[in-house]
Amino acid sequence: MAASMASCQACRTCLFARNLQRFPNTRFVHKTSPACLGGQATAPNDTIIIPTRKPRDAYAVLQALGNTVGKDPTGQPYIYHDDPHLAPRSMRERRDYRRSLESGRKAAQFVIQKNPKLFLSYQHDEPKIESLYPPLPEYAMKDPGDEAIMERVDENDIKGAWEMYQSTVQAGQEVSLETSNALLDLLCFHGNQARPSLVELVDKSIATAQELQAALKDDTQEEELDEDAIKGEAEEAESVSAQKSDAKDKRKKRKQDQFEVTWIDGNEAEQLFEAIKEKNGHSYSALIQGMVKHNAHVKAFNMYNEMQQKKYIPDVRAYNALIEAVPFIRDNPEDVWQVLEQLLKQMSKEDIQPTLYTFNAVMRVLTKNRDVGRFYGMQVINEMKAIGIEPSLGTYASLLNIHVNPKYPVKQANVLYDILDDLEDQEFVLRHPRDEFFFF
Repeated sequence: MAASMASCQACRTCLFARNLQRFPNTRFVHKTSPACLGGQATAPNDTIIIPTRKPRDAYAVLQALGNTVGKDPTGQPYIYHDDPHLAPRSMRERRDYRRSLESGRKAAQFVIQKNPKLFLSYQHDEPKIESLYPPLPEYAMKDPGDEAIMERVDENDIKGAWEMYQSTVQAGQEVSLETSNALLDLLCFHGNQARPSLVELVDKSIATAQELQAALKDDTQEEELDEDAIKGEAEEAESVSAQKSDAKDKRKKRKQDQFEVTWIDGNEAEQLFEAIKEKNGHSYSALIQGMVKHNAHVKAFNMYNEMQQKKYIPDVRAYNALIEAVPFIRDNPEDVWQVLEQLLKQMSKEDIQPTLYTFNAVMRVLTKNRDVGRFYGMQVINEMKAIGIEPSLGTYASLLNIHVNPKYPVKQANVLYDILDDLEDQEFVLRHPRDEFFFF
């Protein structure tokens, strides 16, 4: 049976429901519908208005979806396994997990460098990360020139870039200042030492592990042979004391090796620097940073003095390196602070804006002497805030090292409350390599 038709009197849900109960076989429509108008529909508007396109990047959809979900505060970091039975429960296990992950990455790179031809044909990553790819078997630019040098510099091929530079000079061609500075940056960073390949690093680590395993085996055999010969508590105490002394000597030797001068006089970087006819501030700054990085602190300041005499202006990174080198050329804490003041005043005179790295370098120098650091530490932080630089976690970590004595942590912990007040309602963002030391 065909359903009868009636027009609804109002667009109200309650009225529609009441009529639907009274007339179950009736279909209700609006008076403005084509059915109420005798089947004559109004002509639609033929004009289509296309909205203005909003520019979005490739990650806009992912960012929109990411804002709809939150991060589980009780969950493990992404670096660890999701399986709760394999989740680390101590600092040692976390360290082992991080090291195993890094070892897996190095193992993958080792395989890639051992068999580069198997992987060079599968380059589908976007953007391409050049450092994860094996070095090119041959370069496109073989003739001497700036382009050939820059091609090898971009690949971090120290030996190849230096040989191409020498070939270019021997061919009678002039190397531009920009190319020379780029090569100088590479040489100063590595300090006359060719960057070892991952294959060499892995082979060296395997050989070291085998030597340690053999030494441990020999020590175990000696202990088994000498076990019956060792008698008495006095001999055992003497053995323990000797072991502690050996461990202390090893730590002292590692500390000395850490600050051993690895900059070789007359190396390729110095040769290139002397060969540059028209030097600029970048040339001097690169050499200063390389000398400081490889513990030639006195030579770095001599180069800085020569730079000042020739009216060249170093960049802020060169000043940061010089600030870190001040404790190695001055022993008296007051003299250290005077040199720091001179460097900072010279930066202001040359209109060089200090950065977060500059102030963190100053704070790190002040941690080497707590008496001077307690007097000037807060002044440095106030100066940071005055010029609009927000202290990072690494800055506060240095301040804690200055004010808190490990022997009496409770008596001098008032500064900790001030730091926590400053960090209240702030997001922890790592802005400096030393920021992570705030939590240790």
